[in-house]
Amino acid sequence: LRVLKKNDVALIICGGISEVFDAILSNSNIQLISGICGNVDEIISAYIDGRLDDPCFFMPGHKASGKK
Repeated sequence: LRVLKKNDVALIICGGISEVFDAILSNSNIQLISGICGNVDEIISAYIDGRLDDPCFFMPGHKASGKK
């Protein structure tokens, strides 16, 4: 968390994260989008274009939670 804050990270897009670290990020005003997988460049493009809700980016078993 110290490294993330030191580098002014405002958003994390990841495949999975523990509930505890999710809460820590939330309390630190770092936005989390979890349950995402795929090619990094494609994910970044999809985020910029507002398309991360496309199921092709979901981890297996992940359901859209609206947490974006």
